[in-house]
Amino acid sequence: MNCAVRALSEALGDMQMHKDLTLKSFGALNVLPLSIARSTSLEALHIQSCGALRELPSMSAMTRLTSLTLVECDAVTELPCFGGLNVLRL
Repeated sequence: MNCAVRALSEALGDMQMHKDLTLKSFGALNVLPLSIARSTSLEALHIQSCGALRELPSMSAMTRLTSLTLVECDAVTELPCFGGLNVLRL
């Protein structure tokens, strides 16, 4: 089941206590909020079945991000630079 949400709140990036974020089955989501790049505590980002997602914001400020999973997000054609990324799953 895909959710018809096209955009997420900018407040998503203000959740500084979260270490792991999973976005799944947001089929109509075409952009992530730019504020997610300000999340300094996020270590793992999992995005799955977000077929309309076109791009990821620059995440160079996400110094703790070590794992990115991007599955069934076929509209994403480029990835930004990730400084400390250890695990990338596509």
